[in-house]
Amino acid sequence: MATSASAPASAGTAAPVITAGRAATVTVFGIIASMMAAFDSISRNLAMPFVIKEFHLSVATVSDLVALGFAVTFLSSQIIGPLMDRIGRKRAFLIALFAAGVTSGVTAFVTNAWEFGIVAALSGTCLVAAAPVAVMVAEESPRKARSILMALVQGSFSGGSLVLGVVGSAILPGGHWRMLFLIGFCPLLLLVLSQIFLREPPRSAEALRVKRARDAEAGNLTFAVDVERARRSEWRQLFEPGVRRQTIVLCVGGFFINFSPIFVLGLSATYFSLYDHIGIGAISLALSLEGVGAIIGAVVLGVLGSWFRTRDLVIASAFTGGIVLVLFGIHAGTSQIMLLMGLYGFLGQGLIGIWGRYIAESYPTRMRGTASGFVMGFYFLSSVPAPVLFGALVGGGHFVLTAVLAGVVVVIGGIVLLLGKAHPVGAELEDLAV
Repeated sequence: MATSASAPASAGTAAPVITAGRAATVTVFGIIASMMAAFDSISRNLAMPFVIKEFHLSVATVSDLVALGFAVTFLSSQIIGPLMDRIGRKRAFLIALFAAGVTSGVTAFVTNAWEFGIVAALSGTCLVAAAPVAVMVAEESPRKARSILMALVQGSFSGGSLVLGVVGSAILPGGHWRMLFLIGFCPLLLLVLSQIFLREPPRSAEALRVKRARDAEAGNLTFAVDVERARRSEWRQLFEPGVRRQTIVLCVGGFFINFSPIFVLGLSATYFSLYDHIGIGAISLALSLEGVGAIIGAVVLGVLGSWFRTRDLVIASAFTGGIVLVLFGIHAGTSQIMLLMGLYGFLGQGLIGIWGRYIAESYPTRMRGTASGFVMGFYFLSSVPAPVLFGALVGGGHFVLTAVLAGVVVVIGGIVLLLGKAHPVGAELEDLAV
């Protein structure tokens, strides 16, 4: 087997190319991108009661449109992943930003149900930036800082809930739901800035060089690269011995873990208004509290990731988050809903801060992009049946069953992940998966 003779990064050779300044830059851009990735789905959640009324749609129909959008997310993730490994992380990231900025922003100008449905489906591309962001931050971060930096970036997805929750509480009582989607154009500005200030991570750049040098051995590499495997199809590498089980566990576990958040982030406005009779202003603030809790939870888990195994932290978050979801089945007032949303954000959604890290640490650089897109695709795939199921239950008035089912499913995801790899704490990427 032909493998690069260069020493792994943990031996000290990575220092000249992985710097604190570069890590800080990609982290800032990653935080902004993660927040923007949440804009579209949160906007549709908050706008749903108004869309239903204006376009004369049922809860089930709008839920079906949400599901269709996540189906597009799944398909887009399968495209963006291989692109990361074939044309580079940065270029794939720019493509994802362009798709997000165009498809989300134009929602502000739809005039009928058909237009809304088409745009809602296409806007599923807004979430695919999550994979390139996680991979770039993982590969640009110094070993000791990787846990907290990735937590900050991934946890910032909930920052989108915070921003739009505050904005929504100010403008939605007046019925101006279209204004929320104007924020969706922001990724286009970030695209321009990313082209100027971001670079291709050195790990990825070297892996690309190995793949393209088909007629010669790739020498003088800073990072360990399995040359023979690097030149194989990334799809084939996903199911090779050594990673096959982890791929299956991550896809299945992620599918169940992300099944329930769609209830909170996609249907909570309808759920709380019908079941708990809470006004849209209070619901918007509750979503903001969920976002605050998720950000704090992500950071806390990121810090704990320096001492505890990532897999175990994800499982603990899934179990505790599932318990809180069940409690939504208890009829409550505004203050109780606010408390539960904050707790769910901290205990349940905080896991998003380390989920991307767990995926990145499970695969070598030569196929990390494809693997991240593949796994994240199945993570989002659960959002296809989830809104259909939860929408039907909420529309039928089965509120307690909705909450109990949401809690049980996410706990099942945590149980599945018990079969996954428990990566050593604080190891370098090349030491975790070569």
